[in-house]
Amino acid sequence: VHVRAVLPNKDAQLIPGQFLRAKVEGIQLSNVVSVPRKAVVSGPQGTFVWVVGPDSKAQQRPVQIGRGLGNNVIVTDGLRAGDRYIVEGVLKVFQPGTQVSAVTAEEAARKQQQPEPQHKEAA
Repeated sequence: VHVRAVLPNKDAQLIPGQFLRAKVEGIQLSNVVSVPRKAVVSGPQGTFVWVVGPDSKAQQRPVQIGRGLGNNVIVTDGLRAGDRYIVEGVLKVFQPGTQVSAVTAEEAARKQQQPEPQHKEAA
């Protein structure tokens, strides 16, 4: 993000041409989607995300990525709000049309929190 700021400099602490780091808060980007870095794949075809189609089959979707936000990246082109994309098991999808069993992030988190059933052995 390129920003220009005008600041009061009464005590002449800043000199022309001086560089500084600033944290700018409150910037809002429109028409972008943030996805986990591990959902983004780079290959010979370019950068893409595996998207889950309405028929529960994986489809490659070319994307343009922007800046990183912690463990996420901003997708500036190629995804829309509401698109379902694959985060876990990305390496198991070898080609478009692969049948997938998609769950939401909330469902996956719930499954991880459930304790494993204890099996009793017969004597």
